[in-house]
Amino acid sequence: MKQVILDVLEDVSHGQVNLESKAAREMIVNLIMASIKENGWYLDLGTHKSNELDTAGHPVKKINKWLTRDIDEAMIHEEQIKDTWICGICNESTYAVEYDYIGSGTNHLSCELKQDD
Repeated sequence: MKQVILDVLEDVSHGQVNLESKAAREMIVNLIMASIKENGWYLDLGTHKSNELDTAGHPVKKINKWLTRDIDEAMIHEEQIKDTWICGICNESTYAVEYDYIGSGTNHLSCELKQDD
């Protein structure tokens, strides 16, 4: 997973990203999450060497596998939300549709316009 994050940060580094901007930070997080979803993610819970130091010189702490539960719950919650974004006219998902193309509720704007004709 570290390499996936590094790859996204490398891609973003070519632009002038203002990390003080909440929108820029959210954009980076969304790019990382999309890349993780595309490539999969793996958490190594193998052996832990107590003499390893991180880049700041602090001892590396073993990751508690219960910490990953939050990630799993967030993924399940996202799937549940996706299931609610359905166009009432064509019964297709509107979850990934840009806000400008959503009509009333969760309908496609194009479906509502066709219905008005």
